[in-house]
Amino acid sequence: MVVIPGQQGKGVGKKLAREVTRRADEEGRKCYLESSRDVPNMAIYETMGFKYVRKLMCEDEGESCPLYCMVRDPKTVE
Repeated sequence: MVVIPGQQGKGVGKKLAREVTRRADEEGRKCYLESSRDVPNMAIYETMGFKYVRKLMCEDEGESCPLYCMVRDPKTVE
């Protein structure tokens, strides 16, 4: 999921992620994500219940990009 720069900081991405996690909770499914930025993304995802698992380096033709892998266990839906 990517939010275009002009719409960032308006809660669009957070609303989309909350909808995905809500549905995952209903279905009892784990969620997984990769973020190419640790700050501020990881702190935002942690508020949604995601936990940092590991950092990977994605390399392509001499270019590299860090990927921060996070998982979220389903929450009990009452």
